[in-house]
Amino acid sequence: MPAVSIALATFNGAQFLEEQLDSLLGQTFTDLEIVISDDRSDDRTPEILQSYASRYPDTIRLHLHDTNVGYVRNFERCLQACNGDAILLCDQDDVWEPDKVAVLLDTLRTRGDLLVYSDAILVDTDNQQIHPSLWEHLGLRDIGDNRAGLYLRNAVTGCTCILERKLLSLALPIPGGFPVHDWWLAYVALQYGGLSRLDRRLTRYRQHAGNALGTNILKDKQTTSSHIPMAKRAWNRFVSPWKKNLERIAKSRIQARNFQLKVYAAFARFNEQHALDTSLSAVLAEWSQAYTRQIYLKEYQPFFDAHPELFMLVEDPTIMKKQVLKSMKLRQIKAVKAMLIYTLSLAGMIGISVSYLLD
Repeated sequence: MPAVSIALATFNGAQFLEEQLDSLLGQTFTDLEIVISDDRSDDRTPEILQSYASRYPDTIRLHLHDTNVGYVRNFERCLQACNGDAILLCDQDDVWEPDKVAVLLDTLRTRGDLLVYSDAILVDTDNQQIHPSLWEHLGLRDIGDNRAGLYLRNAVTGCTCILERKLLSLALPIPGGFPVHDWWLAYVALQYGGLSRLDRRLTRYRQHAGNALGTNILKDKQTTSSHIPMAKRAWNRFVSPWKKNLERIAKSRIQARNFQLKVYAAFARFNEQHALDTSLSAVLAEWSQAYTRQIYLKEYQPFFDAHPELFMLVEDPTIMKKQVLKSMKLRQIKAVKAMLIYTLSLAGMIGISVSYLLD
């Protein structure tokens, strides 16, 4: 039985998959297996995986599935297929430094944690550096042993992690509808005092248009490119206020459905079932319900003011405190108001222009 398993979940990842597989096979630590779970890809991914599996039968265990279960469930079934005492989560489009497994495994064994996560270098499609640090780019701080530190935001990127096998018995199955696997695994590890971070950049975390999850660091570059024709840029400036506010409305609905309701209900349920402290999780579950139903959330301000530990993860807690008191309905009302003001202003400008031309 191998000491380490690498859990690689794939779906339509042919573009960068070979470079990632080569970096896994080039690790300095070699007592490992690569367990691959493909979520019914319909590009060249299965072909690439079968080719590598045939060349490295002693290292690669390939599972090509007939059903597509989605990002989180695919990672879950991949984790369940792993045999190693230590498991690393792996995306299909990154590049690992050659000593990544060795460094993370040594750290995990030395510290005795359930999960250790690390920093990453942000790179583009050509594996060229965009930013030297994922943590710096996102403004994330070390939460230490603060067990409330992951309630409001995830700080743990799955592809930078190593975890002890026994964490699986505590964390799986992942609650239905929970949006991301790494947040759940990190949350469970933290509740048992077994989460720590390693200040090493061992992953080249690729950012591109097809990321299942990412940092949006490329968004501004893509939307402001000088290669976009002038007429199209003018049109984008014309419609962007409507588009931006419509996206804000859609995002608030998704956020409410996936995060406010499902995340906090799952946290509260887990703490109750495992006889852990529910003083925060229970209130946050109530707040998440109010977030989707009420316009104003001022009654929760004393709660958030009394628990600064909820905001230790970010560099500017003031901004996050304001965000948690802006409900879904209030965000939507403000977005619609902004659209109406812009429309009326634009109509007024057009009216003045037409009147000037007629005169």
